[in-house]
Amino acid sequence: PSPQTRQKILSDFHDQVREFVENNKSAILIHDYLTRIHDLDVSYATVARYVQQFKKSEVFVPMLCDPGEEAQVDFGYLGRFIKDGKSVKTWVFSFILSHSRLGYQELVVNQKVSTFIACHIHAFEFLGGVPATVKIDNLKAGVINSSC
Repeated sequence: PSPQTRQKILSDFHDQVREFVENNKSAILIHDYLTRIHDLDVSYATVARYVQQFKKSEVFVPMLCDPGEEAQVDFGYLGRFIKDGKSVKTWVFSFILSHSRLGYQELVVNQKVSTFIACHIHAFEFLGGVPATVKIDNLKAGVINSSC
């Protein structure tokens, strides 16, 4: 017998799903849209599998370091919250040991050099030591000129 091919349940929404993925919409949001707006009877797992074809594969190269050799530091933006009745921007200071991936994080409301240094001291105290090298990402509290 000749092979049978079935049309996939999401084939009619192929271009729309691809556009959603290109606009960084998650499979959860796409599933919600398809089931709520189009009244489509499809499982989340089916949508998640379908979405995978549009995602670019990422390659991660492990950074191998000896214990105590290196840590990586960065600030990550968290959003706004209310402090003393005012909306303030918040960041998380992240200090990760490269060998063990053990880390220290601290919530801060600015990225001043004084805050940056204080966060390092808190990380060293928390982790019980100081690595030989601290690699910083391109953040303004730690980089004077980013053209290097």
